[in-house]
Amino acid sequence: MPIIGSLAGGSSKGLGGLGASVSSAPGTLSGGTLFTSGPYNYRLFTSTSTLTVTGGSATVDLLLVAGGGGGGDYGGGGGGAGGVLERTAVVLTAATYPVTVGGGGAGFPTNPALKGSDSTFNNNTTGGQFAEGGGSGYFASPQPAGSGRNGGSGGAGGSYTTSPGGTATGNGLGNDGGSGSGSPLQSGTGGGAGSAGTNPSVAGVSGGDGTSAYSTYGSVCGVGDNVGGTYYFGGGGRGGRTGQGPNGTGVAGPPGGGGNGGRRESSGDDGTAGDAFTGGGGGGGGSGGPGGTFHSGKSGGSGVVIVRYPV
Repeated sequence: MPIIGSLAGGSSKGLGGLGASVSSAPGTLSGGTLFTSGPYNYRLFTSTSTLTVTGGSATVDLLLVAGGGGGGDYGGGGGGAGGVLERTAVVLTAATYPVTVGGGGAGFPTNPALKGSDSTFNNNTTGGQFAEGGGSGYFASPQPAGSGRNGGSGGAGGSYTTSPGGTATGNGLGNDGGSGSGSPLQSGTGGGAGSAGTNPSVAGVSGGDGTSAYSTYGSVCGVGDNVGGTYYFGGGGRGGRTGQGPNGTGVAGPPGGGGNGGRRESSGDDGTAGDAFTGGGGGGGGSGGPGGTFHSGKSGGSGVVIVRYPV
């Protein structure tokens, strides 16, 4: 089993996009897709693979973004964002390290929707080098009362019943999901890495935003949600509009790749999936309104792992 040294200035909540300064080391790294910017190399992993260190030790920064949770069906709550975690000044000895990139939790036809998958480094699920998948949004009518699921950020509650949001239980950036209510019919927004989810999503209330603290990683590697040149990770999914919500367009997802909530109208529409490589939560499906048809929530966005070290 390779040895990972103690964290020198690392933080489970992250200390900003640049993290602590990283000392040079003789080890040579391989794996992932290589990008170089300024004094740093970045190795991007968008699927599960390995990082190999040869010829000595290396000191690196790790950014882990987990998969977002799926959105609930038929006026359901938005999915919670995947947890976002930076670890700085991690010492790696010469070895091969497994890198697991979390996928987004499934939405329709899976009902209830599923939690997103964790992103991990070196299969570490206890020592601080993992980000927890986002909780799923709760489905709505005609299901019984329940709550959004816990995760890196909590999934949101659905409409038609009193439905609390899920709790953020990860060790990185993450927040609780918004609650849904049965009177009036309102579904919540999934929690995001930057702020908690809110109720009601039917009014377009902000909440569940992603974080731009690690924009540098995203801009160099071309991943994350690009908003005017600033890159966000971990946006919560919006809840679907319900039978008592206004007609018109669905509720747009927040910065960070969270999916849009579906419209309410009799034609209605589905939510949209969280964006790939952002950890965004999936959007909840619209209710279709009185006499309308069933509309589905969608899957959360996949996560990403980035390893940074001196050139």
